[in-house]
Amino acid sequence: MRGFLRSYAKYLGLNHEKVVGAYERVYGRPKPAPAPVERAATVAPTEALVLTERKRPNWLLAAAAALVVLSSAAAIGLIGGRSDSVPPAAEITVPPVAPLTERPVTVGIKAFDETSFSVVVDGGEPSEFTLQQDDQRSFEGTDTIEVSADHGGTFLLIVNEHEIPIAGDRDASYLQTFTPEAYREDRSAQPTD
Repeated sequence: MRGFLRSYAKYLGLNHEKVVGAYERVYGRPKPAPAPVERAATVAPTEALVLTERKRPNWLLAAAAALVVLSSAAAIGLIGGRSDSVPPAAEITVPPVAPLTERPVTVGIKAFDETSFSVVVDGGEPSEFTLQQDDQRSFEGTDTIEVSADHGGTFLLIVNEHEIPIAGDRDASYLQTFTPEAYREDRSAQPTD
């Protein structure tokens, strides 16, 4: 019976030592058979048989009781996890989508030597100016900024926060158009000379 209880308790995921312990508390541990009782002269033979006869536990009843106890424990575990006072599931809501603000295109220019520039922002009128050594100008646009210079190699460009230390060649004029994607995370969008 103990082996049956251990196996069934393990199957149900219960502590088998506790289940066997509960069984032994109810039915007790097996005791060694008592020594035979000698007949006394005053005891009738039928009474002697009754006194020495060992009562055997009803195994079927014990198995049924153990099954009821284990089933009850399993049912309590399953039902105990449920509650009628559980609030209804909350609705999943999607936060409103904020309109995406387009990133602007920004260009900063710092001259190392005197250089003449023409800058066109978003296809508008060109802004023409000359920068002396250490002079700076910056521009911001929505779609494009076109930078042209009478010669390259004498100025620093900062395009969308990316520094281009020496732009162009001193012996040639410089012309480049920049977009909001230029020099950002996607390197495939870099401008070409």
